[in-house]
Amino acid sequence: MDLQYVLDGAFLSLGLHAVKAAAFNEVHRSNMSKLGADGKPLRRESDGKVLKGPNFFQPNLQQFIE
Repeated sequence: MDLQYVLDGAFLSLGLHAVKAAAFNEVHRSNMSKLGADGKPLRRESDGKVLKGPNFFQPNLQQFIE
């Protein structure tokens, strides 16, 4: 909770509190786009690193600060 308190303060001081939820949702959608068609993470066999799936997209956070 301490970290959340600090993060909320940062959003407030940067004037971004109004877009916090929308920005979080955009990052979450991007993270979920890394999954494979079966909804599971794709892993490289050699080391188990999670790879980006075929539908991956970068989150567009610029839309929240323009």
